Amino acid sequence: MRALLREVREEIVRLCDQINRYLHAGPAEREAIRTDLLSLFHDEADQIDQRLAQVNDLLRYHDDLADQHSDAVTRIQNLWSDVCRLWRTESGGLHEATRITELLNECVLQIGFLTVPSRVNFELAQLRVGDRLDFHAQYADEIPSRQARITILTWMNEHPRSVDGVIDVASGFITKASPSRGRRLASWLYVVIPALTALIVAAYTPHWAGRIEMGTIPAGAGGMDYIWAVLVSYVGAVAHIGVATLKEQRRALAGGRQGRSIVPGDLWLWVHINEKYLFTYTVVIPIVTYVVVFSSGRIDTVTLLLVGYSIDSVLDVLLARFDRFTSQHTGRILD
Repeated sequence: MRALLREVREEIVRLCDQINRYLHAGPAEREAIRTDLLSLFHDEADQIDQRLAQVNDLLRYHDDLADQHSDAVTRIQNLWSDVCRLWRTESGGLHEATRITELLNECVLQIGFLTVPSRVNFELAQLRVGDRLDFHAQYADEIPSRQARITILTWMNEHPRSVDGVIDVASGFITKASPSRGRRLASWLYVVIPALTALIVAAYTPHWAGRIEMGTIPAGAGGMDYIWAVLVSYVGAVAHIGVATLKEQRRALAGGRQGRSIVPGDLWLWVHINEKYLFTYTVVIPIVTYVVVFSSGRIDTVTLLLVGYSIDSVLDVLLARFDRFTSQHTGRILD
């Protein structure tokens, strides 16, 4: 059924393009376009009628399809009937060209509600978890109206189980998520296991730190002190994520968009789609924590909390210093 409706949509989009050419053409060009358009509409109307008849046959013999989609198909057929009725008026309906275009665009939208989610899932299946699909770029040819694409995106966002991804309506991107619960659980393990490993290493820091020249070791610091240092940095990073989420919610409300409420399922999915980012920072944060502790020679809770909160900025500074350090020493070796 969806394949037939996609074919109907292709025919309708072709008609829309030709009608738009007619509407924007100059007086000298309109007559030639009008002749082509009248012929095109006659041919395409026959094709569309045949395909809609086939869709009706499918609904008639498949109760499950009828239960799910009969009302939507009826809306599409009613819109197409309105188009045909206007077209049969004098002058081939072209004095109603603007209204006909509106009805055809509404047909495309209604077909999109039925066909786009399955196509999106097919496209997402080709991506890795966390990769993004640009919905507007991917479907601009199939659904020319940007407003129609936003309407479909909004609908899919309000029905999150319709697609295997997380939708950002404002940007038009859909982030790939796996439908497998086991795969989503693995994302949590990618974060939890490195974090637990970092805490275990922190517990043994007094035993190995003194054997390596790593700056100034805090006097009297034991394993629990280093565990505390790493934990505080992690808490700072989590606080940063929470504040960023709250800001996004407020921006959505201020912009007249519906901010999604935060529920446990959202957190589970958020960790899944951001597994690469979270894994990287779960490993990086303890390293940066050690750099700060051994550089200052003390474990300061407030400092480490801020380090975790602003890890991106701190990491940029440390990488810049490391780059200068390696450049200087490389230059000495070459000299």
